[in-house]
Amino acid sequence: MTDSRTQTSLGADPSQLGQWLGICVVWALINAGAMWFGTSPVLDGEMIGTDGYMRLVRVDLLYQTGAWFDGSIPRSNAPYGEVLHWTRPLDVLLLAGASILTPVLGFDSALFWVGAFLSPVLLLVAGFLMVWASKPLIDAELRPYVMLAFLIQNAVLAYSLPGRVDHHTLLFLVFVINLGLTFRLVTRECDGRLAALAGAVAGLGLWISTEFLIPVALTGAVLWLTWLREGNTRTRLNAGYAAGLAGAVAVALVVERPFSDLLAEEYDRLSVVYLVVALIDLGFWAIVWLGERRIGFSARMIGRLMITVIGGLAGAAVLYVTYPKFFGGPMVDIDLDPALIRVWVDKVKELQSVVPTDTKSFGQFLYWLGPTFVCLPFVLALVWTRRREETWGGWVYLALGLGVYTVLTLRHVRFAPYAEIVAVVVLIFLIGRVRQWLGRVGNETLRNATRGIASGVLLMGFTIVGGVIGYRTTLEAGVAEAARCEIRSVVPFLNDPEGLGGRSRIIATHIDYGPELLYRTDHSIIAGPYHRNAKGILSVYRIFSAGDEAQSKALIDTRRVDFLLLCTSSKERFFYANQAAEMTFYAWLLENRYPAWLRPVPLPAGLDTDFRLFEVVR
Repeated sequence: MTDSRTQTSLGADPSQLGQWLGICVVWALINAGAMWFGTSPVLDGEMIGTDGYMRLVRVDLLYQTGAWFDGSIPRSNAPYGEVLHWTRPLDVLLLAGASILTPVLGFDSALFWVGAFLSPVLLLVAGFLMVWASKPLIDAELRPYVMLAFLIQNAVLAYSLPGRVDHHTLLFLVFVINLGLTFRLVTRECDGRLAALAGAVAGLGLWISTEFLIPVALTGAVLWLTWLREGNTRTRLNAGYAAGLAGAVAVALVVERPFSDLLAEEYDRLSVVYLVVALIDLGFWAIVWLGERRIGFSARMIGRLMITVIGGLAGAAVLYVTYPKFFGGPMVDIDLDPALIRVWVDKVKELQSVVPTDTKSFGQFLYWLGPTFVCLPFVLALVWTRRREETWGGWVYLALGLGVYTVLTLRHVRFAPYAEIVAVVVLIFLIGRVRQWLGRVGNETLRNATRGIASGVLLMGFTIVGGVIGYRTTLEAGVAEAARCEIRSVVPFLNDPEGLGGRSRIIATHIDYGPELLYRTDHSIIAGPYHRNAKGILSVYRIFSAGDEAQSKALIDTRRVDFLLLCTSSKERFFYANQAAEMTFYAWLLENRYPAWLRPVPLPAGLDTDFRLFEVVR
């Protein structure tokens, strides 16, 4: 069941037109349902999570100032300012879309609505690209299932709903393109130009986020395996991929950074470090290519393996001498204070493990990773049974990708979308085999029914079972989502020109409320939930969790805080808990027990139930 027998293009078969339209309707219904049932609050003028607000603030600054190379957000990490680890590709898409709609809506509204719906649109585009990507491995009649399966993957959807404004869905799209190019490179005869294009796409992924280094490594690994297996006929592909990657990274560096900053050493965003990594890879393949052309030293597999070991050790040594911290990972320069890990890192949802430890976590495990544990043994079997076929390299890539991303997801759920995307191709191939096997059923009605049931179970079974188990266990335990204060409701008071809105003030508040305050007001904040501002996060925590008001006062003075904004929800009580103190500063303020250097600010009726506001008296 390979594409060698059916090379029809997407949409070439008129009989499938209804299927494509039906899938687009499913996509539209999913997004409409998310807005109708409140999963996505965009119709209420809100975004999902904190990143959306911070991203809009960042793009608005670019629009207002035109300062392309200045990625700082002066009103965050007050009074010092903050530079996030984000890069410009998503900013460009948001700004381009907003510019088109600005004559009709005005810039602010245009930016909001483009941000609200960019991720779902990118997901739909990625869905069609997923069909293209899977062509070397999936027959034409099964390709609509590929798109449908892609669009309903739980983790992929979670990052791509209306109102989710971040770079993840853009990364998924680039990952799908990378997937399709890799399949073509390892399953058919290709020239170096396609390999260079694949490398350039990988470089774009690295520009968006350094987490794309994993797909880069996966593609490099499977290209190396095909070279190891087939010899010098594959050298030009590896060299082309390395050249495209190095060239794209070099161009991205020049576009992203000012000349004075080109040699800055950073690990959580694109920097010269990643250019050196790409150049080391390019240097290895250039030497191999020259050696094969002149002395043929890699004619045998054992020789190619020895060259790999020697070259790999030499490249690692060069990288260790130049940038030893690279081996510490992208967070190597972040001061992960034990207190920061306890009060923030360990509570970040996308960094949670999905290893099941009880009934509820088992449900979550099935919800996020269920299909992969069916697909993984199946694709390993395909690697063995198809080892002499031209599609072997494609199945090897899927096996490697599924294995790597499954392990990473077990540690951090943020990697689940990539495991799901890789699993889609394997899952649809498996569905095709099951449907073929069920073709033995003699009765046509029964045959179609069993095929439909089997396909539905494989596509949605784990989602349904995992969701039911997790949801039921949550209800039985009486666990409810912590109440969340609506920052939007207090914004008119904070913006009132007769009161706080007369000028920009520094407000100390919970880190999850910081980005929305930046977006909706002209005030400044101490911190949002971003790893580069570890000191700001700890400052907020220590101001409110201190057991001694003198400690709080010292931090407030250091940060030049003008106002303290508290929410009375259980979420904040939990965040500011301090086992070392009988009563925290936050608890005192909730009980209206405040020192002489604080003055309570009366809030309008209705707001005073959810919020407390105190002015620092100087």
